[in-house]
Amino acid sequence: MQPGHADHVPQTPQGDQHRRASLTATLLRAPVEAPCTAMLSLGPGRHFHRCRCLLEVACTMRSLEWNRQAAQTPLAMALLNRFDRPAAISDPQGCLVAMNAAFKAQASTLTGSDQNLTLVEGSLHDDRGWSLPMPVVLTRLDPGAGSSSEWHLVELASRSVTLPVLAERFAQLTPGAASLVQLELREQGGLLNPLGVQQIESIVNALEERLLGCLPQGSSICRSRGERLIALVPGERSIAKMQELARGLQKALSLPLLLNDQPTTPHLSIGMSRSPQDGQGFELLLDSANQALISAHRQPKANICVAAALKREQRLLQRLARPLAIALNQGRLRLLYQPIVAMADHRIEGVEVLCRWEDPILGKICPTDFIPVAEATGQIHLLGSWLIDTVLAQVRPWLSMPRGLRYVSLNVSPLQLDHEGLIEVLRDGLERHGLNPSQIVLEITEEHNFDHTSGARERLLALDQLGFTLAMDDYGTGYSGLERLQTIPFGIVKVDRCLITAIETDHLQQAMLRGVVDLQNSAGLRVVAEGVERLEQSQTLQNLGCLLGQGFLFSKPIQAEQLDHLLKVT
Repeated sequence: MQPGHADHVPQTPQGDQHRRASLTATLLRAPVEAPCTAMLSLGPGRHFHRCRCLLEVACTMRSLEWNRQAAQTPLAMALLNRFDRPAAISDPQGCLVAMNAAFKAQASTLTGSDQNLTLVEGSLHDDRGWSLPMPVVLTRLDPGAGSSSEWHLVELASRSVTLPVLAERFAQLTPGAASLVQLELREQGGLLNPLGVQQIESIVNALEERLLGCLPQGSSICRSRGERLIALVPGERSIAKMQELARGLQKALSLPLLLNDQPTTPHLSIGMSRSPQDGQGFELLLDSANQALISAHRQPKANICVAAALKREQRLLQRLARPLAIALNQGRLRLLYQPIVAMADHRIEGVEVLCRWEDPILGKICPTDFIPVAEATGQIHLLGSWLIDTVLAQVRPWLSMPRGLRYVSLNVSPLQLDHEGLIEVLRDGLERHGLNPSQIVLEITEEHNFDHTSGARERLLALDQLGFTLAMDDYGTGYSGLERLQTIPFGIVKVDRCLITAIETDHLQQAMLRGVVDLQNSAGLRVVAEGVERLEQSQTLQNLGCLLGQGFLFSKPIQAEQLDHLLKVT
């Protein structure tokens, strides 16, 4: 045999690996192609280990003449247990005659038993004939010349795959029935900067394991770009359902991890896209999810963004940015006030300030549309300064009336709170109009993400020290309200309308409200129920211990002149 001939293998470690692979090829045939067959994504080292295990299984089965008893011998079982993933052997009838401990554990988890499993057309079935949601990789074992029987090595495929495999799985799904979820570690309080590659790797690996346990059945995930995970989730979902899924994932994945024996809380941004709304092909869908992830990174609140919502935000930005700048310059925005009352006698305790905009061409613009535009363009600081000065000038006489207001409540945008100039604007406004900080309530939504790097938490503590009252707005719409109440000195909790929609009959809503009222009694918090619209609601809320309410039952948002009249006649 001449050097350079195709069959010549030099005596080197690489040559030894080549000889083993060549010998394996004579004993094994190519993996079976089946609709549910998944590809293995292994590194070179793991791939070589797998080939060696396959070779030894095939040699052992051939020496024992390929029968059920041979597969169940201690030697064959020991070889199966050397695989680093769940593995089993199926006979020519498709019956799984031997399986390693990892395979038994996963089968028992899904079916309650590891007995009587069969292989039918490339997928696993239990003894009732039901197909199991366990993607498999099949490798045909060659029993030798003169035999037509087919034995297979059956390996359970991990749901963690490579990006090309994720694209293939997407192509196999029903068109228009899949979503992509991209998750990435977010720099939080200098968490990532001091960490080494191995430490960040351990965090991402732990998140990957958690993610596998949180995703719906049939989902697959892959690693991309270091700290990023991509999940393919089958099934149709509305934007609301996607956001609900993302909040659940964020809640589960944000639980503390142990890093260097210290609890570390990972912070994630999540970008999502749906097929076909955000792209019919995998590449388009991936790009949409990536753009949503970039937008989520920029959000000061809960870092979740769905591509369809992002596209709407982009359209609003293009449509409203310039008209909003003109409206601010020309003073076209107006203020309304909604009373907060003692529900027992309807006495007005305070008011919440609401901003409204009616453009001469575009008509009425909803605050949920123009406030994000103001944040995205940086106009929120100009809007906030104008609002604070205008409000403090208007409310001064109402706060000095004998039976006037006790406080006025201002909504603070997360971007305002992240801005160093907020405290100075408030302090200057109070001095200019002769008001006291104790008369001002600052409302911060429960969903606000208190990024340690922005100084928002420190600013809240400073505002509390200056005498301002902090209110948690929309309590019940986020997932960390109780934790925030323990770490930030809120004086008021405003319960979102979603928790009182059926308070008269819904025992769960009643129990949740009792929990908030208990905080009122033990920690001295004032509780305000938002969105009170029915007398029965008001009576039930009072019976449960909630004394303050806000909603159309008492008053819709009204203009300054109407509020002035209302305060004078009551």
